[in-house]
Amino acid sequence: EKMATGDVKLIGSWASVYVMRASIALNLKSISYEFLQETYGSKSELLLKSNPVYKKMPVLIHADNRFASQTSSFSTSTTLGVHLNRP
Repeated sequence: EKMATGDVKLIGSWASVYVMRASIALNLKSISYEFLQETYGSKSELLLKSNPVYKKMPVLIHADNRFASQTSSFSTSTTLGVHLNRP
């Protein structure tokens, strides 16, 4: 079953390689998503609310579940990969 458009949001900046990895993964899985552009130097209220501990990008939002970047890109990639491989 495909996720409905609008169910998935990606918060980040196109200049970030970590955000690009998440974007590529979503595209490879043919998952429609809304990209919410962040500007370096200023962090939106949504980003701070979605990732209050690390305040980093990317943040993947699926329905009410948030999968936020942590201290390492490996952790982010692993979390994202596990979530995208769920049935």
